[in-house]
Amino acid sequence: MDKEEETAFMTVFPMVLGFMVVFTVVIFVIARFIVPTPSQIAATVDSRVMMLVESRIEPFGRVRTSPPVETAAVTAAAPAVPRSGEEVYNTVCAACHASGVAKAPKFRDAASWAPRIGKGIDALVASAIKGIGSMPPRGGIPSIGDDEMRGAVEHMLAQ
Repeated sequence: MDKEEETAFMTVFPMVLGFMVVFTVVIFVIARFIVPTPSQIAATVDSRVMMLVESRIEPFGRVRTSPPVETAAVTAAAPAVPRSGEEVYNTVCAACHASGVAKAPKFRDAASWAPRIGKGIDALVASAIKGIGSMPPRGGIPSIGDDEMRGAVEHMLAQ
């Protein structure tokens, strides 16, 4: 580059750069007048609309780290009543054992129960408590006690 080209570049480049800066500032100023500020938007929005928006964005649930006092008192005052074997079967076990879902031995089907009965009732109860195959422990209800599980197994075997 010769001296003349360099001088031309040094005079034109700052002018172009200055024009771009001025153009950008003008665009920002125009945008400031065209686009309303959040306070202007809030002043124009109806309060009912704001309530609807707030209800849509509020938290979906709350974390409770301890039960309410009245619930704890009721729970402590009312001891759990053990359910009969038939009740446990009807509410939990029948979901699979009534129709044989997931290879569960069907209720009142002696042929499917015969190999299991040969292991003894204690082994059947232990399998029901711990879970076996696709059957979850305690039939998927962890609150069922051992005696209730035994009652349900005895109910199914008695039929």
